[in-house]
Amino acid sequence: IHGQCAIIMFDVTARLTYKNVPIWHRDLC
Repeated sequence: IHGQCAIIMFDVTARLTYKNVPIWHRDLC
């Protein structure tokens, strides 16, 4: 159960990270 929860959290975090990549790129440029 703990492992499954970790996988779900990682998936959510990854999706948020990919969504924010354009924002990071804009800030760096």
